[in-house]
Amino acid sequence: MKRLSITLFIAFFCALNISAQNNRNFGVFSVAFYNVENLFDYEDDPDNPGDDDFTPTGAYNWTPAKYERKLDNLARVISRLGREHTPMGPAIIGVAEVENRRVLEDLVARPAIENMGLSIVHKDSRDRRGIDVAFLYNPRLFTLDNYRLQPVEDPENPRWVTREIMVMSGFLAGERVHTMVAHWPSRRGGISSDRLRELAAKAVIQVIDSISAIESNPKIIFMGDLNDDPGDRSIAVVLNAKRHQREVEPGGFFNPFWNMHAQGLGTLVFQGRWNLFDQIMVSYPFLGDDFSSLKFWRAEIFNRDFLVQQTGRNRGVPHRSFEGNTWIDGYSDHFPVLIYLIREVQ
Repeated sequence: MKRLSITLFIAFFCALNISAQNNRNFGVFSVAFYNVENLFDYEDDPDNPGDDDFTPTGAYNWTPAKYERKLDNLARVISRLGREHTPMGPAIIGVAEVENRRVLEDLVARPAIENMGLSIVHKDSRDRRGIDVAFLYNPRLFTLDNYRLQPVEDPENPRWVTREIMVMSGFLAGERVHTMVAHWPSRRGGISSDRLRELAAKAVIQVIDSISAIESNPKIIFMGDLNDDPGDRSIAVVLNAKRHQREVEPGGFFNPFWNMHAQGLGTLVFQGRWNLFDQIMVSYPFLGDDFSSLKFWRAEIFNRDFLVQQTGRNRGVPHRSFEGNTWIDGYSDHFPVLIYLIREVQ
């Protein structure tokens, strides 16, 4: 797709004037993903041993005041996501590392984003740490149809459990769109964990196959903290997500974050080096130059200065909530990521 030269000129869902000669106007919609890093409430859940550290007497001395501050910090980030091109903010935000629905309800009620009127899609997962994935969405921009959890299973170890993939279907700008958000198994365990992320990629393919069985050429957005970079086997081979749009075939995915990673950009620092684990991919029908329907326009790592630690030994990395067990009043150890979709309007 040709590089677009744009001018913004209206502020509802935002429109573009791509070509002064052709005078074509485009509506713009953004979709975001954010790993919010251990968003736990401060109350002990006896059914969730993973939250023991996040209580007033736990390892992080997780008090109501710190919890409220964390919510305010995250709301500040969400209030700024995508605003340059979509003044109403993202239509859809996938999130990871949330303990329960309560923390999401508290988050969307923060003053900085309360007027967005964000709705919540959440189900408790089987994760041993008690952290889930979920969706926030703006009902003025996206209409929810249905949602479900897709399990990630290991046939060699039926007792193994991990976070499921959240699948949400609905209508964005009047078009049928399916979205998935995932938090794939971590890199603990080294090479042995690679196979687990490949199993997670296969679970994504199962979702794609099930949607494609009842819908021709579905528009699908897949996002998440994948604990792998774009060129790693789970994404580039198993999921078959491509680096360049021209390489994508029907049924395939385009990964716009691959080129960013090749340029040395990242969303987090893991074991002393930058990785780009946080990604958003789009299926084949989002590509091309027929802008009569929603098409992919651009992608972004939201790495604004206020999200970067400015001093100390971790200067330059995402400003997280804790350094060790010490509260440093940050946001997350991950940067958010976004994509923008456009469609021609009269």
